[in-house]
Amino acid sequence: MTGNHNTRLRAVLARATAVGWLLAAAAIASGCQGSRDGGQEAPAVTIRVEAVHPLLALPGQPRVSLGEGQGHAQAGPSPLRFEKMPPGDYAVRVDGPYLVEPVTVHVDAQGRGEATVKVVPLEVTPPASPAPPADSPAPPKKDLFVDLSAPSKALVFWRQGATMIARAEVGGAAGGLAEVVGREWRLQEEGGNVGRAVILVDDKVPVKAVGDAADAVARARREGGAVPPLVVKRKADVEIRPPEPHPWEKSQRPEGASQAAVRFGALTANGLLKPEQIDQVLKAQLPKLEACYWGGLAADAKLTGRVAVRFVIGRDGKTSNAGTSTDLSNDNVVQCFARVLLRAEFPEPEDGIVTVSAPFLLTPGG
Repeated sequence: MTGNHNTRLRAVLARATAVGWLLAAAAIASGCQGSRDGGQEAPAVTIRVEAVHPLLALPGQPRVSLGEGQGHAQAGPSPLRFEKMPPGDYAVRVDGPYLVEPVTVHVDAQGRGEATVKVVPLEVTPPASPAPPADSPAPPKKDLFVDLSAPSKALVFWRQGATMIARAEVGGAAGGLAEVVGREWRLQEEGGNVGRAVILVDDKVPVKAVGDAADAVARARREGGAVPPLVVKRKADVEIRPPEPHPWEKSQRPEGASQAAVRFGALTANGLLKPEQIDQVLKAQLPKLEACYWGGLAADAKLTGRVAVRFVIGRDGKTSNAGTSTDLSNDNVVQCFARVLLRAEFPEPEDGIVTVSAPFLLTPGG
Protein backbone atom coordinates (compact mmCIF):
# COMPACT_ATOMS: atom_id res chain seq x y z
CA MET A 1 0.00 0.00 0.00
CA THR A 2 2.80 2.34 0.92
CA GLY A 3 4.64 1.47 -2.29
CA ASN A 4 1.60 2.35 -4.42
CA HIS A 5 1.21 5.64 -2.56
CA ASN A 6 4.82 6.54 -3.22
CA THR A 7 4.50 5.66 -6.87
CA ARG A 8 1.44 7.90 -7.25
CA LEU A 9 3.20 10.72 -5.39
CA ARG A 10 6.19 10.53 -7.68
CA ALA A 11 3.90 10.64 -10.74
CA VAL A 12 2.09 13.72 -9.41
CA LEU A 13 5.38 15.47 -8.69
CA ALA A 14 6.68 14.60 -12.15
CA ARG A 15 3.57 16.04 -13.78
CA ALA A 16 3.79 19.18 -11.64
CA THR A 17 7.44 19.58 -12.55
CA ALA A 18 6.65 19.20 -16.23
CA VAL A 19 3.83 21.73 -16.00
CA GLY A 20 6.17 24.09 -14.16
CA TRP A 21 8.78 23.79 -16.82
CA LEU A 22 6.20 24.43 -19.50
CA LEU A 23 4.89 27.50 -17.67
CA ALA A 24 8.41 28.76 -17.15
CA ALA A 25 9.27 28.22 -20.81
CA ALA A 26 6.11 30.04 -21.84
CA ALA A 27 6.98 32.93 -19.56
CA ILE A 28 10.51 33.09 -20.93
CA ALA A 29 9.22 32.99 -24.49
CA SER A 30 6.71 35.70 -23.72
CA GLY A 31 9.43 37.83 -22.21
CA CYS A 32 11.67 37.35 -25.22
CA GLN A 33 8.85 38.23 -27.58
CA GLY A 34 8.13 41.33 -25.54
CA SER A 35 11.78 42.25 -25.67
CA ARG A 36 11.81 41.81 -29.42
CA ASP A 37 8.68 43.89 -29.83
CA GLY A 38 10.15 46.61 -27.69
CA GLY A 39 13.33 46.66 -29.82
CA GLN A 40 11.54 47.02 -33.15
CA GLU A 41 11.46 50.42 -34.81
CA ALA A 42 8.07 52.05 -34.90
CA PRO A 43 6.34 52.21 -38.29
CA ALA A 44 7.66 55.19 -40.24
CA VAL A 45 7.92 56.86 -43.63
CA THR A 46 11.46 56.64 -45.02
CA ILE A 47 12.67 59.33 -47.43
CA ARG A 48 16.01 59.05 -49.21
CA VAL A 49 17.56 62.12 -50.83
CA GLU A 50 20.16 61.46 -53.53
CA ALA A 51 22.09 63.67 -55.96
CA VAL A 52 21.11 63.01 -59.57
CA HIS A 53 24.76 62.37 -60.52
CA PRO A 54 27.90 61.33 -58.61
CA LEU A 55 29.73 64.49 -59.78
CA LEU A 56 27.16 66.60 -57.91
CA ALA A 57 27.68 66.02 -54.20
CA LEU A 58 25.02 67.08 -51.69
CA PRO A 59 26.24 70.01 -49.56
CA GLY A 60 25.38 69.17 -45.96
CA GLN A 61 22.14 67.62 -44.74
CA PRO A 62 18.93 68.42 -46.63
CA ARG A 63 15.69 69.47 -44.91
CA VAL A 64 12.70 67.45 -46.06
CA SER A 65 9.01 68.31 -45.65
CA LEU A 66 6.00 66.07 -46.25
CA GLY A 67 2.76 67.68 -47.38
CA GLU A 68 1.80 71.33 -47.42
CA GLY A 69 1.79 73.21 -44.14
CA GLN A 70 1.26 70.13 -41.93
CA GLY A 71 4.41 70.51 -39.85
CA HIS A 72 6.02 67.25 -40.97
CA ALA A 73 9.60 68.42 -41.55
CA GLN A 74 13.05 67.47 -40.40
CA ALA A 75 16.70 67.74 -41.42
CA GLY A 76 19.50 65.21 -41.13
CA PRO A 77 21.46 62.59 -43.00
CA SER A 78 19.60 60.50 -45.56
CA PRO A 79 17.48 58.44 -45.10
CA LEU A 80 15.07 60.48 -42.99
CA ARG A 81 12.30 58.81 -40.92
CA PHE A 82 8.87 60.31 -40.25
CA GLU A 83 6.92 58.48 -37.54
CA LYS A 84 3.21 58.55 -36.67
CA MET A 85 2.19 59.83 -40.10
CA PRO A 86 -1.57 59.59 -40.85
CA PRO A 87 -2.44 57.53 -43.92
CA GLY A 88 -2.55 59.36 -47.24
CA ASP A 89 -0.45 60.73 -50.09
CA TYR A 90 2.13 63.42 -49.35
CA ALA A 91 4.18 65.62 -51.67
CA VAL A 92 7.87 65.43 -50.76
CA ARG A 93 9.69 68.76 -50.64
CA VAL A 94 13.41 69.34 -50.20
CA ASP A 95 14.08 72.83 -48.90
CA GLY A 96 17.17 74.79 -49.82
CA PRO A 97 19.20 75.44 -52.98
CA TYR A 98 18.08 72.38 -54.91
CA LEU A 99 16.36 71.56 -58.16
CA VAL A 100 13.98 68.73 -57.16
CA GLU A 101 11.94 66.24 -59.17
CA PRO A 102 8.27 66.04 -58.08
CA VAL A 103 7.74 63.01 -55.83
CA THR A 104 4.69 61.80 -53.86
CA VAL A 105 4.94 59.22 -51.06
CA HIS A 106 2.00 56.98 -50.09
CA VAL A 107 1.54 56.29 -46.36
CA ASP A 108 -0.42 53.13 -45.54
CA ALA A 109 -2.72 52.45 -42.59
CA GLN A 110 0.25 51.36 -40.40
CA GLY A 111 2.08 54.62 -41.08
CA ARG A 112 4.63 53.10 -43.41
CA GLY A 113 5.89 54.40 -46.75
CA GLU A 114 9.11 55.09 -48.63
CA ALA A 115 10.37 57.23 -51.48
CA THR A 116 13.63 58.32 -53.09
CA VAL A 117 14.04 61.92 -54.25
CA LYS A 118 16.61 62.87 -56.89
CA VAL A 119 17.90 66.41 -56.45
CA VAL A 120 20.35 68.79 -58.13
CA PRO A 121 22.35 70.87 -55.65
CA LEU A 122 22.64 74.46 -56.87
CA GLU A 123 25.67 76.63 -56.26
CA VAL A 124 24.70 79.93 -54.66
CA THR A 125 26.68 82.92 -55.90
CA PRO A 126 28.18 84.82 -52.94
CA PRO A 127 28.12 88.64 -52.91
CA ALA A 128 30.93 90.05 -55.00
CA SER A 129 33.84 91.56 -53.12
CA PRO A 130 36.41 93.90 -54.64
CA ALA A 131 39.56 92.13 -55.77
CA PRO A 132 42.89 93.43 -54.53
CA PRO A 133 44.90 95.33 -57.13
CA ALA A 134 47.50 93.35 -59.04
CA ASP A 135 50.51 94.56 -60.98
CA SER A 136 50.04 91.93 -63.71
CA PRO A 137 46.62 90.31 -63.27
CA ALA A 138 46.40 86.83 -64.74
CA PRO A 139 43.70 86.31 -67.40
CA PRO A 140 40.56 84.72 -65.96
CA LYS A 141 39.97 81.02 -66.41
CA LYS A 142 37.87 79.74 -69.30
CA ASP A 143 34.78 77.97 -67.93
CA LEU A 144 32.67 75.52 -69.93
CA PHE A 145 28.92 76.24 -69.65
CA VAL A 146 26.02 73.98 -70.63
CA ASP A 147 22.80 76.02 -70.72
CA LEU A 148 19.71 73.79 -70.43
CA SER A 149 17.10 76.55 -70.03
CA ALA A 150 15.89 76.43 -73.67
CA PRO A 151 13.06 73.90 -74.11
CA SER A 152 14.41 71.78 -77.02
CA LYS A 153 18.12 72.50 -77.26
CA ALA A 154 21.24 73.09 -75.20
CA LEU A 155 23.73 75.90 -75.64
CA VAL A 156 27.34 74.95 -74.98
CA PHE A 157 29.69 77.88 -74.62
CA TRP A 158 32.89 79.07 -73.02
CA ARG A 159 33.03 82.12 -70.80
CA GLN A 160 36.19 83.97 -69.83
CA GLY A 161 35.45 86.43 -67.07
CA ALA A 162 31.88 87.44 -67.91
CA THR A 163 32.34 87.32 -71.69
CA MET A 164 31.25 84.50 -73.95
CA ILE A 165 34.19 83.53 -76.15
CA ALA A 166 32.80 80.50 -78.05
CA ARG A 167 29.42 78.82 -78.39
CA ALA A 168 27.62 75.94 -80.06
CA GLU A 169 23.98 74.86 -80.13
CA VAL A 170 23.01 71.23 -79.60
CA GLY A 171 19.70 69.46 -80.24
CA GLY A 172 17.83 67.58 -77.56
CA ALA A 173 19.65 64.22 -77.91
CA ALA A 174 21.87 63.40 -74.93
CA GLY A 175 24.40 61.67 -77.19
CA GLY A 176 24.83 64.82 -79.28
CA LEU A 177 25.40 66.86 -76.15
CA ALA A 178 28.09 64.49 -74.94
CA GLU A 179 29.83 64.69 -78.33
CA VAL A 180 29.85 68.49 -78.37
CA VAL A 181 30.93 68.83 -74.73
CA GLY A 182 33.77 66.37 -75.28
CA ARG A 183 34.92 68.13 -78.46
CA GLU A 184 34.74 71.58 -76.88
CA TRP A 185 36.68 70.48 -73.83
CA ARG A 186 39.46 68.93 -75.92
CA LEU A 187 39.74 72.00 -78.16
CA GLN A 188 40.01 74.48 -75.31
CA GLU A 189 42.14 72.22 -73.14
CA GLU A 190 44.88 72.38 -75.78
CA GLY A 191 45.29 76.11 -75.12
CA GLY A 192 45.30 75.68 -71.32
CA ASN A 193 43.87 78.07 -68.71
CA VAL A 194 40.61 76.09 -68.43
CA GLY A 195 38.53 76.41 -65.26
CA ARG A 196 35.44 74.40 -64.39
CA ALA A 197 32.24 73.09 -65.94
CA VAL A 198 28.93 74.81 -65.10
CA ILE A 199 25.40 73.62 -65.93
CA LEU A 200 22.82 76.43 -66.14
CA VAL A 201 19.18 75.72 -65.25
CA ASP A 202 15.90 77.36 -64.40
CA ASP A 203 12.96 75.94 -62.45
CA LYS A 204 11.52 74.24 -65.56
CA VAL A 205 14.57 72.11 -66.37
CA PRO A 206 13.91 68.39 -65.61
CA VAL A 207 16.24 66.82 -63.08
CA LYS A 208 16.98 64.00 -65.54
CA ALA A 209 18.22 66.50 -68.13
CA VAL A 210 20.75 67.76 -65.59
CA GLY A 211 21.87 64.19 -64.95
CA ASP A 212 22.36 63.66 -68.70
CA ALA A 213 24.41 66.87 -68.96
CA ALA A 214 26.53 65.86 -65.96
CA ASP A 215 27.14 62.51 -67.62
CA ALA A 216 28.27 64.33 -70.78
CA VAL A 217 30.81 66.25 -68.71
CA ALA A 218 31.96 63.04 -67.01
CA ARG A 219 32.45 61.41 -70.40
CA ALA A 220 34.54 64.37 -71.55
CA ARG A 221 36.76 63.82 -68.51
CA ARG A 222 37.34 60.18 -69.43
CA GLU A 223 38.18 61.02 -73.04
CA GLY A 224 40.09 64.28 -72.70
CA GLY A 225 41.81 64.11 -69.32
CA ALA A 226 40.94 65.82 -66.07
CA VAL A 227 37.78 67.90 -65.92
CA PRO A 228 37.40 70.60 -63.23
CA PRO A 229 34.72 70.38 -60.55
CA LEU A 230 31.19 70.46 -61.92
CA VAL A 231 28.57 72.78 -60.43
CA VAL A 232 24.98 73.70 -61.30
CA LYS A 233 23.78 77.30 -61.12
CA ARG A 234 20.58 79.14 -61.86
CA LYS A 235 20.95 81.01 -65.13
CA ALA A 236 19.53 84.17 -63.54
CA ASP A 237 22.51 84.22 -61.14
CA VAL A 238 25.14 84.22 -63.91
CA GLU A 239 26.30 87.24 -65.87
CA ILE A 240 26.86 86.44 -69.52
CA ARG A 241 27.93 89.18 -71.88
CA PRO A 242 27.98 88.71 -75.64
CA PRO A 243 31.40 88.52 -77.26
CA GLU A 244 33.15 91.85 -76.89
CA PRO A 245 36.01 93.19 -78.98
CA HIS A 246 39.38 92.09 -77.71
CA PRO A 247 41.42 95.07 -76.47
CA TRP A 248 44.11 94.28 -79.03
CA GLU A 249 41.70 94.93 -81.91
CA LYS A 250 42.59 98.59 -81.42
CA SER A 251 46.35 98.04 -81.42
CA GLN A 252 48.45 100.34 -83.58
CA ARG A 253 50.92 99.01 -86.13
CA PRO A 254 54.40 98.89 -84.61
CA GLU A 255 57.16 100.62 -86.46
CA GLY A 256 58.62 98.35 -89.14
CA ALA A 257 55.64 95.97 -89.29
CA SER A 258 54.02 95.52 -92.70
CA GLN A 259 50.34 96.02 -93.51
CA ALA A 260 50.47 92.46 -94.94
CA ALA A 261 51.62 90.81 -91.71
CA VAL A 262 48.50 88.55 -91.73
CA ARG A 263 47.97 86.30 -94.76
CA PHE A 264 45.13 83.89 -95.49
CA GLY A 265 45.81 80.18 -95.85
CA ALA A 266 43.72 77.60 -97.72
CA LEU A 267 40.12 77.95 -96.51
CA THR A 268 37.95 74.84 -96.07
CA ALA A 269 34.18 75.00 -95.72
CA ASN A 270 31.46 72.34 -95.50
CA GLY A 271 27.93 73.54 -96.23
CA LEU A 272 25.72 75.44 -98.64
CA LEU A 273 27.55 78.77 -98.76
CA LYS A 274 29.86 79.74 -101.62
CA PRO A 275 33.57 80.01 -100.73
CA GLU A 276 33.77 83.48 -102.29
CA GLN A 277 31.00 84.67 -99.95
CA ILE A 278 33.01 83.45 -96.96
CA ASP A 279 36.22 84.98 -98.35
CA GLN A 280 34.54 88.34 -98.76
CA VAL A 281 33.51 88.49 -95.10
CA LEU A 282 36.90 87.26 -93.88
CA LYS A 283 38.75 89.87 -95.91
CA ALA A 284 36.55 92.54 -94.33
CA GLN A 285 37.86 91.40 -90.93
CA LEU A 286 41.51 91.74 -92.00
CA PRO A 287 42.12 95.18 -90.43
CA LYS A 288 40.95 93.87 -87.03
CA LEU A 289 43.00 90.67 -87.41
CA GLU A 290 46.10 92.68 -88.26
CA ALA A 291 45.52 94.85 -85.19
CA CYS A 292 45.40 91.67 -83.08
CA TYR A 293 48.76 90.66 -84.48
CA TRP A 294 50.22 94.11 -83.97
CA GLY A 295 49.40 93.82 -80.30
CA GLY A 296 51.53 90.67 -80.19
CA LEU A 297 54.34 92.28 -82.17
CA ALA A 298 54.47 95.12 -79.67
CA ALA A 299 55.42 92.54 -77.03
CA ASP A 300 57.62 90.38 -79.27
CA ALA A 301 58.90 91.86 -82.53
CA LYS A 302 59.79 88.38 -83.82
CA LEU A 303 56.41 86.79 -83.07
CA THR A 304 55.50 84.50 -85.95
CA GLY A 305 53.35 81.43 -86.51
CA ARG A 306 50.03 80.05 -87.66
CA VAL A 307 46.51 80.46 -86.25
CA ALA A 308 43.58 78.34 -87.46
CA VAL A 309 40.08 79.33 -86.37
CA ARG A 310 37.28 76.77 -86.73
CA PHE A 311 33.76 78.11 -86.49
CA VAL A 312 30.18 77.41 -87.51
CA ILE A 313 27.95 79.70 -89.56
CA GLY A 314 24.38 79.24 -88.38
CA ARG A 315 21.17 79.47 -90.34
CA ASP A 316 20.95 83.15 -89.42
CA GLY A 317 24.47 83.89 -90.70
CA LYS A 318 25.91 84.38 -87.22
CA THR A 319 28.99 82.49 -86.12
CA SER A 320 29.45 80.19 -83.16
CA ASN A 321 31.82 77.57 -81.77
CA ALA A 322 35.00 79.55 -82.51
CA GLY A 323 37.70 77.04 -81.57
CA THR A 324 41.37 77.61 -82.34
CA SER A 325 44.61 75.74 -82.93
CA THR A 326 47.97 77.43 -83.18
CA ASP A 327 51.73 77.24 -82.80
CA LEU A 328 51.85 80.90 -81.77
CA SER A 329 53.37 81.65 -78.37
CA ASN A 330 50.98 84.52 -77.55
CA ASP A 331 47.49 83.43 -76.44
CA ASN A 332 46.12 87.00 -76.55
CA VAL A 333 46.63 87.12 -80.31
CA VAL A 334 44.82 83.78 -80.70
CA GLN A 335 41.87 84.85 -78.55
CA CYS A 336 41.71 88.18 -80.37
CA PHE A 337 41.38 86.33 -83.70
CA ALA A 338 38.61 84.14 -82.26
CA ARG A 339 36.70 87.18 -80.91
CA VAL A 340 36.86 88.92 -84.30
CA LEU A 341 35.44 85.94 -86.17
CA LEU A 342 32.89 85.14 -83.47
CA ARG A 343 31.29 88.55 -84.11
CA ALA A 344 31.47 88.33 -87.91
CA GLU A 345 28.16 87.97 -89.79
CA PHE A 346 27.90 86.00 -93.02
CA PRO A 347 25.14 85.58 -95.61
CA GLU A 348 22.50 83.10 -94.54
CA PRO A 349 23.26 79.59 -95.90
CA GLU A 350 20.81 78.11 -98.36
CA ASP A 351 20.11 75.23 -95.99
CA GLY A 352 21.51 74.13 -92.66
CA ILE A 353 24.79 75.28 -91.20
CA VAL A 354 28.31 75.74 -92.58
CA THR A 355 31.47 74.62 -90.79
CA VAL A 356 34.58 76.63 -91.65
CA SER A 357 38.29 76.27 -90.94
CA ALA A 358 40.21 79.46 -91.66
CA PRO A 359 44.01 79.35 -91.31
CA PHE A 360 46.08 82.51 -91.04
CA LEU A 361 49.85 82.92 -91.44
CA LEU A 362 51.46 85.59 -89.28
CA THR A 363 54.84 86.94 -90.31
CA PRO A 364 56.48 90.11 -88.98
CA GLY A 365 57.62 92.59 -91.58
CA GLY A 366 55.51 91.13 -94.38
